[in-house]
Amino acid sequence: MTFKTTIKIGASVCAGALLALSAGTASAETTLRLITGWPSTSFFNVPLEQFVEEVNERGEGLVQIRLVGGPEVTPLSEQIGSLELGVNDMWYGTISAFQQRIPEARALVLSDYTAPELRERGSFDMLRPFFDEIGLHYLGYFGSGYTFYVYLNEEPTRTEDGGADLTGLRLRAPFLWHPVMEHLNATPINVEVAELYEALSRGRVDGYGWLDIGLTDFSWQDYTRYRIRPNFWQGDVSVLVSQEAWNGLEPEAQALLTEIAIEYEVIAHDYMIGLEQTETQALYDAGMEDFDLSGDAAEAYLAAATDAL
Repeated sequence: MTFKTTIKIGASVCAGALLALSAGTASAETTLRLITGWPSTSFFNVPLEQFVEEVNERGEGLVQIRLVGGPEVTPLSEQIGSLELGVNDMWYGTISAFQQRIPEARALVLSDYTAPELRERGSFDMLRPFFDEIGLHYLGYFGSGYTFYVYLNEEPTRTEDGGADLTGLRLRAPFLWHPVMEHLNATPINVEVAELYEALSRGRVDGYGWLDIGLTDFSWQDYTRYRIRPNFWQGDVSVLVSQEAWNGLEPEAQALLTEIAIEYEVIAHDYMIGLEQTETQALYDAGMEDFDLSGDAAEAYLAAATDAL
């Protein structure tokens, strides 16, 4: 073997070794499995689906998200546990679903600031350590833009101090709402969302507590004549990533997910505002009127809603 041949063979071996090393150290594309707290047809999933599309387009070769489904795949009560078990990597839903584990997250519901304002104020940086403690990374807040009201099918009694007395009225209300209903002297009862229209039509309930969006999806405007104001609370829809999955991502992937989440906090907020405007107009067109509380009565009403959390 000549000296030149030996040099060529050595060069080829070195080149091959460098290629193998490069291939071994190149960032591999990571796919994250995401579970949502709502069925696939829910309007709540619209910003999420757009977020996923954006990540998959801009994160090609780096990070992808696969939306695996909602409660039909994993019951809501088990969804956070599925992140802890590594079955899923990301979750989209309302923090209220497991508020007892992170009571500090109540700050989102009680806030008067939009998602962009909260981020600018550093609120998420303050909140994130509480999620870290239970193995979750707080990625984004898609919940500002909608709020909550009490709706009635008949005009309430006006009290002397400018409040409302719902004595004798039965209102559909989850447990979280009970202090609000009891403040109004209403009787809270448990009725499944799918059964509420029939309950309203048959007079089994006289009203309900709900968001300012989504009513017309169930045709509840047929039996909604009054809405008590002021409104209270704020949405707390959030995107979480299991800490294990987050730590396993390349820094570039973490940066990209954070960047797109920040963009979609604004998009989600505007989307919810648009839904609220359309929904409110539809309710007015169907004959709904606002019943405004005033003075100390309004303040006491809001205090009851705050204390409920």
